[in-house]
Amino acid sequence: MFPPQSLNEKLLVYGFVPIVFIYVWRYMHSKAWLSYANTKQNQEILQRCPTIRNKRFNPTIYLQHRLLQTVFASSVKPVLPHIDYIMEEIKMEGGGHTSLAWAIQKDEEKTKEQSKVLMVVIPGLTGAAKDKYVMDIVGNLLKNGYRCVVYQPRFNGGQLILPDEGYLDILKDFKATMDQLRKKEKDVKLCGVGHSYGANLLVNYLGSFEDHGFMGGVSIANPWNLMLGENKMRRTVVDRVMTDFLQKTANKSSKQLADAVRFNLNLQDLLSFKNVRDFDRNFTIKVYGYETVNDYYWAISSCRKIKQIKVPLLLLNAEDDPVVDANGFVKEEIEGYSPHVILMMTPRGGHQGWVEGFFSLKRWYMKPTVEFVNAIVNTSSSQ
Repeated sequence: MFPPQSLNEKLLVYGFVPIVFIYVWRYMHSKAWLSYANTKQNQEILQRCPTIRNKRFNPTIYLQHRLLQTVFASSVKPVLPHIDYIMEEIKMEGGGHTSLAWAIQKDEEKTKEQSKVLMVVIPGLTGAAKDKYVMDIVGNLLKNGYRCVVYQPRFNGGQLILPDEGYLDILKDFKATMDQLRKKEKDVKLCGVGHSYGANLLVNYLGSFEDHGFMGGVSIANPWNLMLGENKMRRTVVDRVMTDFLQKTANKSSKQLADAVRFNLNLQDLLSFKNVRDFDRNFTIKVYGYETVNDYYWAISSCRKIKQIKVPLLLLNAEDDPVVDANGFVKEEIEGYSPHVILMMTPRGGHQGWVEGFFSLKRWYMKPTVEFVNAIVNTSSSQ
């Protein structure tokens, strides 16, 4: 028998060795894969993006699982803990409004060439300007000299007010907001960074309108094909969590939704559903004007728009994303038909996670995002 102290030490060693082995094995298999057309523009951009060329994301040793990556990402502190915004309400034709949260920039950050670029940050489905991941990307962009504005759809920044006529159309809302923004900022170049559902919106916008006014963008954790994604997360803990978020969003606007009688919404039933599909069947397709849930999922899936993208766009996804199906697009189609798109797919990272570090956790995806934005700005200015 081992003395107690010796036994405890051996148990500690025996328990630690497998963790180290798993981490080393995962490190050896941690390379991302890239997919892009071999064009001069893409080569010039990649030369300015060492993190993307390195193809490595090494997750925190105790956050290896995709759910841990996803959950802990929400608690990672932003690079600038305090960001003040000036809110601007944008009224929509037919009723309701979106909003723009303008990040207040310090005077010393306005001296760089990047100050001529306005970054449009688009949060995920339930995100808003004060969420930590939004503040983190805004803070990183501000530190690099960019001006930033956060787009908040009518159901993100406040109470959801449905249109008086027709149906809710998030792409139409976004375009109307960007049109007003461009009238106000005539001499500024626009560049977009979208997260999750917001990334899906950004890609749909860039692929639907030729005169969109954007010089490029970054799509982070885009769901791409919502039918595949919903099927992947169905009856999982992620499904339950997302349903809770949707229910809280609807409940927050219960009075306004109750007044919209023409949509025939049963708000009490909405709070009883246990999965996203049931919620979408009884709420989303009614306010968006679709006959079936699959009709809605396919209509807003941005995988259909990749080929129409005409500006530099980075697609950043993780294969182990519990929300996104990695088969939402085909690698060969990007290389053959999408000359402006660069896809980076990491083996791990969860959904909008990519948490690295040990004692001080950070969001790794800030590095490739800022590098890519800097690259397209500098490549554009040198031409």
